[in-house]
This record gives sequence, structure tokens and C-alpha cells, in this order.
Amino acid sequence: MKKYLPLNGFVVSGADKNNFYYKICKQHEISDEDDDEIIKYIDSVGDIQKHMTNVKAQMTEYKVKNNKHFSKVGNVAIRFGNSIAAKYYNRSIQGNLSELWGMKYESDDFAIPHDHFPATFSFAYYINPPKNSSLYFTDLNKEVK
Repeated sequence: MKKYLPLNGFVVSGADKNNFYYKICKQHEISDEDDDEIIKYIDSVGDIQKHMTNVKAQMTEYKVKNNKHFSKVGNVAIRFGNSIAAKYYNRSIQGNLSELWGMKYESDDFAIPHDHFPATFSFAYYINPPKNSSLYFTDLNKEVK
């Protein structure tokens, strides 16, 4: 069985904070095995960042983009970013990932509002979001369910 990306789509915000993109990416599949291996990896390394970043949750190192399971998610994000640039900015780009990391949130964990400057786009992929959960961007006044 295959799963589709994430919360049924990618959440991507533009660096200018005036644009917000949400796309259902059903054509890009990540297997259950990939999801399971990503979860195992995040659990195995523990909280490398020790809650010292804007993410106040368990977080891996920043350089997991070469892990074969994480890289599948990253490749979908790159293609999605390229398509946003073409569709909304009339630009042809060859996006890349400067960093990629994994996180695991427990019930009281949270993230401090932040951006990823100088990145043009950032993304999130959710493997097991809680039922009826949503993601809210305060600076954009946008919620994704």
C-alpha cells in the first residue's frame, strides 16, 4: 500500500510571505516502507538538537538529505518548488535542498515562529498527523487542515 504526501499535500510558503501554496500531490508517492524507515531513523538518533533550535521537539541533524528514504521526500519537494516557480513566478529554476531534517512532535511540543531565510521555499511532510489536526501560519493568517 502507498501513502500520498503529506496531510494529502505539501505546505510551502514563499520567502516574500505574500504567497502561500498548498498542493495535493497524489501523483508523487512515498511508500509505507519509506515512511517507516524515516520514523525509525528519527527515533534512533533521538533529539540531536536538544531543543536548541526554533523546533521544541525531537529533531535530527540538518543533513539527512542523502538518506535514501528522506531523499525521496526531498526530490518531491524540489519538483513542487520548481512547479511553483514556473506557475506563479514565471521562472524556470532548478531547485535544490540546502538542508533537510526530521522531527518528531509529542503532545506538548511546538515550534517558535520563524522563517528559513535565505531559502525561497520551505516545505513540511507529515507522516502521521493527529486526526483533525491542522497547521497554522500566524504571519500569513493561513490554516491547512
